[in-house]
Amino acid sequence: NFADALVASVPAAMYARPILLTAKDNLPKVVKDAIESKDYGIKEVTVVGGTGAVSEKAYAQINVSNVQRLKGQNRQLTAMAVANEY
Repeated sequence: NFADALVASVPAAMYARPILLTAKDNLPKVVKDAIESKDYGIKEVTVVGGTGAVSEKAYAQINVSNVQRLKGQNRQLTAMAVANEY
């Protein structure tokens, strides 16, 4: 279920940023590798969705210094948080 990824697609396209999908409780190796790759030059990560979408365990596995989470109490409020940020 990737409703939060759909919300993230507009600012991702506007700012030419990738969308990396994850499991709720674990960051897949391919996502970790992409984040840590010098080829992509990822210096900041925005997680879209609350802990019901991306758990604190998965969030803690993101290995960059600038990580933020945009969330709301439901999908609509998460969409508003993303719209307000971008």
